[in-house]
Amino acid sequence: MNLCYTIIEGKPAGMNVGIIKEGEGGYNLTDYDWGVGDEAKETARWLNDKHGISKEVQMEYEIKSMFVWQ
Repeated sequence: MNLCYTIIEGKPAGMNVGIIKEGEGGYNLTDYDWGVGDEAKETARWLNDKHGISKEVQMEYEIKSMFVWQ
C-alpha cells in the first residue's frame, strides 16, 4: 500500500503528523514528534522523498484524501 506523510497545521508537536494511505479518505494521526512548522515539514518531505513520493504526489494524496477517497 502506498502512503505519504503530511503535517497537520495548527496542531502541537507530537500530534501534527498524519499518514495518508492511497485510496482512503482522511489521514491517520500519529504521535511522531518532528517539531512544528518548517522543521516538521522538512522531515515529512525527506521521508516522502526517501519513499519515492514527490511533492506533487504528496499534494495529490492530500487533496484526494479530502475530496476523492471518501
